[in-house]
Amino acid sequence: REAVPLVGLRDPAPRLVEQEESAGFTAATRLVGRRLLLVLGMHRSGTSALSGLLGQAGFQAPRNPDPADVHNPTGYWEPPQIRRFHDRLIEGCQSSWEDPLLPVLPWQPEQPEAALVELEAAIAADFVGCVPEAVALVKDPRQCRLMPLWNQLMERRPLVAQAVLLLRRPEAVAASLWRRDELPADRALLLWLTHTLEAERHSRALPRAVLSYEELLADPAAALCTCQRLAGLPEQAATPELLAQWIRPELNHGRVPADASGLAEAGELLELANVVYGALVGPEGATAQREVLEQAERVVRQHLLGLLNQGSRRATLQLFWETQVGGFCEQQSQRRSVAVERGRTAVVFELPESAARPRALRLDLAEQPGFIFLQLLALSNAAGLELWRWSSRRDGEMAVADEPAPIQGVNANTAVLDRGMVVAADGDPGLLLTIPADVLQRLDTGAQLRVEAHWQPLTSEMARTMLPPSINL
Repeated sequence: REAVPLVGLRDPAPRLVEQEESAGFTAATRLVGRRLLLVLGMHRSGTSALSGLLGQAGFQAPRNPDPADVHNPTGYWEPPQIRRFHDRLIEGCQSSWEDPLLPVLPWQPEQPEAALVELEAAIAADFVGCVPEAVALVKDPRQCRLMPLWNQLMERRPLVAQAVLLLRRPEAVAASLWRRDELPADRALLLWLTHTLEAERHSRALPRAVLSYEELLADPAAALCTCQRLAGLPEQAATPELLAQWIRPELNHGRVPADASGLAEAGELLELANVVYGALVGPEGATAQREVLEQAERVVRQHLLGLLNQGSRRATLQLFWETQVGGFCEQQSQRRSVAVERGRTAVVFELPESAARPRALRLDLAEQPGFIFLQLLALSNAAGLELWRWSSRRDGEMAVADEPAPIQGVNANTAVLDRGMVVAADGDPGLLLTIPADVLQRLDTGAQLRVEAHWQPLTSEMARTMLPPSINL
């Protein structure tokens, strides 16, 4: 279903060279002047399937897109340089893609001109050799929440852009995220709401189409024609073989019982998400739609501010990697800050190029005193193949592991009390992960460390009393 653009396309006329260079643009990066199709949608909403199809039917796919893995067998189709730029921007405010609080965090860069130059360079690298008349396909779910910066770029550069907003039913997205990441339903639904509302609000200035995942599965040829018309490309009829290659209902990962992901306990959030979904894919007029969305934005923002004000409901973890003798340092580390639902934290670290084949990994579980019960540590390579796992659970239930946790406290502020149970006191508590050397040597750029834990904040005094006498400060 095509949506009527709210305002016209921005003027693509280029600015004077001296104006561009005074704002930080250089001759090396002044090369955009191209056409873009922005595929916007929450993670696990079918944006990869749509992008893979479009990349074979008249649109310019990115160079060296992120590869397929067990979670997306047909590939992710994300431009790697743009995705890494998005990650750096999000990490700059100590957040991550799975953090629903990003919309109320100060994520905008302190030096916007430098950020725009970096973003433009990323576009140029991902679409090098793209002819001017081609329509470059930009798909990354993180972009939903970073669109204000993209809008700044499009206001200052000669870009012609359209947007496709792809929506999947929120309960299906929550089920898919539970299946892949074991993300609790309340967090998954908050993520769906923030991604969807941010993408909708900040793409209003672009000509756009709104599609549902269900429409894509039911009639992929019609969805393809909608995107081609939106971008001004000649309509190309896709062969049945091409459609079957990219639109595969058997890969639908939303088939998980509602009680498994906690959907039954997320009634209000699920109801709100379904209202937003209905407003965007239903037949309501623009005025009624806008009222529903603005009311939903107010409710979600109040909810996020409430979470943000509860300091104990937020945890920051930091991963360090050692690549040569000399120890760990801040320059070789990565932070993840997430909201904690019902005491549970799940975080995924993606290793950058500098962390490939590390000698050792160190994990700092908290910046505040607390009691942590580790549930899972798992390493997978860039292709999604799991290389190593330790778990404290049996049959999905919390239990003491049969094997000791592969962790050692690195200082007197960290005490490993039992298998997977840790007390973190003041002063930079940390754990050395005792992972086999052959596993570490198989970690490539893009490899992931998944950490799951239950985290209970403690006062400094209580944390100190829980430290063993031999290390009690």
